[in-house]
Amino acid sequence: MSLYIEKTTKCSICEKVIDNFKESVLLPYTLPDQNSTFTHFVKSYVHRNCFNNWDKHDDFVQSSFGLGERMIQDGYYENVILYDKYFIIDYKKQEGFYHIIDFYSIFEIKINIEQVKTIYDFFEKGLNGDNTKLEFGNLMFNIKNRDILVTDYDRDKINDEITIPHSRIYDYTVVLKYILQQNE
Repeated sequence: MSLYIEKTTKCSICEKVIDNFKESVLLPYTLPDQNSTFTHFVKSYVHRNCFNNWDKHDDFVQSSFGLGERMIQDGYYENVILYDKYFIIDYKKQEGFYHIIDFYSIFEIKINIEQVKTIYDFFEKGLNGDNTKLEFGNLMFNIKNRDILVTDYDRDKINDEITIPHSRIYDYTVVLKYILQQNE
């Protein structure tokens, strides 16, 4: 288990201290392979910017997604309605929500069908360049420099911030639209 200690934990990519938690991301597991260059990075903290700009970013994402695919095959998820190289969408029927796992941005969200429609509309506006924001629960979605900034709040304290790049907004609209079509 990795432990984050503010102003002490070092980024596994650049080896510099991570000043605050919202700059960091805890890397997920990847496919188990003793010869993998990713073994050192699994379950370690890195600067989110380092991860996003890392030359091994896409390979790491694909290895992590590969593990997700194996988990689908092994029956770990309840009801996978869609998956591709970046997303797994698992519908939790009993709880009535969709669990969207984004391997590219290392982001997970659990939303019900009403929230899917609201978020879909927000992403459509973001894709069209509208400068808008959306808040529900402890999450705030903002358009920032054409990207979507997702902030997780706990009262007035920021727990986490991730940026969904403009280039990925379309992917989200496709995924959210797919969920909506499944409910027609």
